[in-house]
Amino acid sequence: MCPPSSGSLSRRGLLTAAALGAAGRGAATTTSETTTTTGGSAPETRWSVNEENAELVYPPTVDGGLAHAVVRFQTDGGFENRSEGAEMRAFDLDSGETKWKKALGGFGAFHERGGDRVYAVGTVRDDDQTTATLYALDADSGSVEWVKSAERFAGVPTFVDGTLYVARSRALVAYDAATGEELWTFDGPAGVRASNMGSPLVYTDRAVFVGERGSGNVYAVDRNDGTELWLAEPEHFDGPPVATDGERVYVWEEGGGGVAALDAGDGSVEWTLTVDGESYWYPGRLHKGTMYVWGTALHAIDVADGTERWRFELDDATQEQNVGYRPQVANGTVYAPTRLGTIYALDPSDGSEQWSFETKRRMNVLWGEVAGGTVYAPGGGYLYALDADDGDRRWRYTVGGPWESDDTTDPAQEERPESRPDVVWTEVTGETILLGTDEGGIYALERNRPFLAATVDDATDFLSSGTGMALAGVVGGAGVLAAYRRLDAGGSDDDPAAVGEPSPEPEFGTLERVRAGPMTDTYRVRERTEDGPRLVAETRLTDPEHAESFLAAVERWAAMADRPGVVPVLEYGEDPEPWVRTPYFERSLADADDLSVAERVDAVSAANAAVHRAHGDGVVHGGVDPSTVLFDDPTAAAVSDWELAAALDRPSPYAAPEEDADDPDEKTDQYRLGATAYHAVTGEPPALDEDLTPPSRVDPTLPEELDDVLATATAADPDDRYDSVVKFDDMLRWAAFRA
Repeated sequence: MCPPSSGSLSRRGLLTAAALGAAGRGAATTTSETTTTTGGSAPETRWSVNEENAELVYPPTVDGGLAHAVVRFQTDGGFENRSEGAEMRAFDLDSGETKWKKALGGFGAFHERGGDRVYAVGTVRDDDQTTATLYALDADSGSVEWVKSAERFAGVPTFVDGTLYVARSRALVAYDAATGEELWTFDGPAGVRASNMGSPLVYTDRAVFVGERGSGNVYAVDRNDGTELWLAEPEHFDGPPVATDGERVYVWEEGGGGVAALDAGDGSVEWTLTVDGESYWYPGRLHKGTMYVWGTALHAIDVADGTERWRFELDDATQEQNVGYRPQVANGTVYAPTRLGTIYALDPSDGSEQWSFETKRRMNVLWGEVAGGTVYAPGGGYLYALDADDGDRRWRYTVGGPWESDDTTDPAQEERPESRPDVVWTEVTGETILLGTDEGGIYALERNRPFLAATVDDATDFLSSGTGMALAGVVGGAGVLAAYRRLDAGGSDDDPAAVGEPSPEPEFGTLERVRAGPMTDTYRVRERTEDGPRLVAETRLTDPEHAESFLAAVERWAAMADRPGVVPVLEYGEDPEPWVRTPYFERSLADADDLSVAERVDAVSAANAAVHRAHGDGVVHGGVDPSTVLFDDPTAAAVSDWELAAALDRPSPYAAPEEDADDPDEKTDQYRLGATAYHAVTGEPPALDEDLTPPSRVDPTLPEELDDVLATATAADPDDRYDSVVKFDDMLRWAAFRA
């Protein structure tokens, strides 16, 4: 039997190939919800809001401890006939309390968050006349900063570099996002199509791209003045632009059919590809030179020339309703959901199936997300948390109660309480999982966080943060940091016990020096404990002039041992010289060049969360740099060296400009975290005493959204930086998400 070709890899064919001895990650596994028995307890509900007559809560944006979302209500006379049909609300992320709300009129849907403002559209009907209103609201207070009215605002407002773009009536309009001043209007087409639920406005640093209603024409509009740069007429395609990589603009044929790639510079058609399907929303994902898009199969398209790299076909495409929803790419895997609730994990190199999970419940177009090594997938009245590596169910959360029926394989025939709502979206942020239902409910769940699997003192059972904090690490410093590896008690990479041989007695005491710094040396040490051998990192001070300040900083650091995201101090002393011991772990952001940008951003986000929590208690780190952001797992990180940089007066290319004159504060930490993020995405520190080189210029594959975020966090004037580290983190993660 011949192996399947790269152009037509069926699910059954891939499983057969794996069974015949395919090398690599192993044969795929299919897990059915009715047969899954693994998994832990579902997370606790922190709070929920279910208001009478609420019909739908749209996906939120989260920033500064608030979740902003549009809530839509049922009305007696239709949305246009009632002024209370929708509200923009700000929910306290900790308590669920409504901090403020703003009536949007008869209809409201998706909103945009930009800077310190929230932008939302509503409609009001008065004397048989419907007026659309665009509001700019202060994110913290809900106060109205400016308002625009028109016959219609369509699609989702899009905030880019201080400008708000929105389709108004038949035109595309650019407003100054702070003042509401109209900067320009583009009204050449018969009717602009700028965005839809599946695809926000598509833009580059030069242009925004819109479609024309009825004709399928595509326009490139100059972002500076709104003039037309080019007009393209892709044959047989009638839909708005859905994605760009800077070189090309991609247009989706609504209702299925295929993809067209246009040159972003002049609009010429570079290639087209037909994919059979029936999706109105663009069911695709552009990632690192490949477009993963559903038709009756999942196609992996080389965007350079439009050739098909591979195709993943389902056993029964009709059963799966011909199409899936937008895939996600994370952890070196493509996660592709189908409408009827099966999630496939595929190898991006060849489309081979790694695992699949069948929820047996229909999914929504806003199907879920992948974060911190977990796939979060709504299905019916449940939220499933799956291990991203093998598809095992970690837990399942049931909306509204303990109903747990799994006895039928037909979702349409499943017996369930009449009032049971379906989960339609999820948002995972920090230590919180938010989900919304089709009956207008919003729930906040405590994000489950695994315990640190290390043998340490009684005080060292720690939880990781929402982006996957592993509370472990070593004392770092400026300069080169060796790769650290935590071993299980007494174990090693080539443990003879793995092949049935008796384990030799491990060597104890100081094993080797792993790092030498200007004022400290760090050693790998194996020591005996009541629970067995353990490996630790012991850092010794080599500059006696700083002994007092070193010990004082370590003592304050040790008092933080029970905090999420803080590398714990196991013990410390001063004989024969000051020293401190911490758990021994694998690596830091200083030596993570082999990881993907997304994984490195995850590590920065985890560090942001730890530092922000410390700020809430009045603690400033004062010395964050890539060598202090530590992790075992690439998706997890914790922060080391609390206050040591200031205590040792240690120079650093990641130091804020004001550090020479002033004591470090929260804005200093933000600068250092921003500089660390810059290193994480570019591989180099920001240049001292120079304007920040945009990351997208250092590496053109990076999203332009990162440029302004990192420029703000590392502004020379502390007043020009974000108000808080958590606000910087939200903008950083949003920029990565938008990419």
